[in-house]
Amino acid sequence: MKKKLLFIIQRYGKEVNGGAEDYVRQYANHLLPYYDIDVYTSRAINYDNWEKYYPRGHTNLDGVNVYYFNSPKRKNVLQAISIAFLETDNSRKNGLKFLKRQGPYIKQINKKIKKNFAKYEAILCFCYLYYPTYAGIISAKEKGILIPFLHEETYAHYLIMQDEFYKANRIIYQTEEEKQTAVNIFKENAINKDNIILGIGIEEAKKTNEELLKKYQLENQKYVIYIGRLDAAKGVKDLIDYFLYYKKLYPHDDYKLVLVGSTHIDIPSNENIIATGFVNEEEKYALLNNADILINPSKYESLSIVILEAFAYQKPVLVNQDAAVLKGQVERSNGGLYYQGKYQFVKMLKFLIDHQDIRSQMGKNGLDFVNKNYRWEIVIKKLRDFIEKGQNDEKSNQ
Repeated sequence: MKKKLLFIIQRYGKEVNGGAEDYVRQYANHLLPYYDIDVYTSRAINYDNWEKYYPRGHTNLDGVNVYYFNSPKRKNVLQAISIAFLETDNSRKNGLKFLKRQGPYIKQINKKIKKNFAKYEAILCFCYLYYPTYAGIISAKEKGILIPFLHEETYAHYLIMQDEFYKANRIIYQTEEEKQTAVNIFKENAINKDNIILGIGIEEAKKTNEELLKKYQLENQKYVIYIGRLDAAKGVKDLIDYFLYYKKLYPHDDYKLVLVGSTHIDIPSNENIIATGFVNEEEKYALLNNADILINPSKYESLSIVILEAFAYQKPVLVNQDAAVLKGQVERSNGGLYYQGKYQFVKMLKFLIDHQDIRSQMGKNGLDFVNKNYRWEIVIKKLRDFIEKGQNDEKSNQ
């Protein structure tokens, strides 16, 4: 009989569009040969307001037992009030108000964990910023593993977040930069905790269907690509501005910017910008495979899966230098370049466009980096060893 794991995450489902949530679903699916897995999550598909989408209760998703719980719809006014409280009084009391009002507030999660505590080998709590993780890591006690997906931001400095790292028995980071950020912010609550640098597994590059490009009139078009949520918080507004400035300086460079993902901002009507909206996996990989460069303009990342996917397809990347994680991925892989601000963006993009041989070598470097560090067999073995080691340590201390 397989041992059981519990995953706690704010959203979970095939329809959920989010980096961390996608990581968690992939972890669960790849761990199924070794463990039975339960997931506690909200019914929401959208983090903007946590509106109910999935039916309440238990369902089986690809072999994973998912338990969907009610949570109140978020009122942005109340969340703003909580943030204002924290700016003047960074107390745990106000921090808890913030977490509850931000959502998803699953008030029965502590009771559910306590009731089923004995049957779980380990309880993995994902994303430090949400109430389910806060409540879960406290209730998980010695079985708790925190996977924070942390980056440097104001929220991380709220006093309430110290409790998560203090209570966590063990921590899983995605990169060395994320671990260093945790040490800088949480100090003794992160230092000397049992931890690993894990990351995500990446599949082998798939053969893609070039016919899919006709849908977006890209079959004979040179382009650079962004893949992810089209959101100002992800740097997409700046990316559009920077790219249009590039086209103004180099109007004869026959390149377009392709934006792939669900849209949360207004996209300007411009012949050099193509926004596809949300696409399926087959379309995504076809678009990636035929791009010359992948761009990630985000300042806030704990790991960029799309960069690793680009490397799997031997594509060089251009990333925002202000994101230490992305800069670190580029430096360790030698798979791309980074920029700071509009003028460096233009300079680096022009260099990559004009030097196909260097683009090709960077793509090969990226593939080698993925093969050595981010294949699923490597990641899952590392994760299993960490889970089992923790349980063996607990037993030896009893």
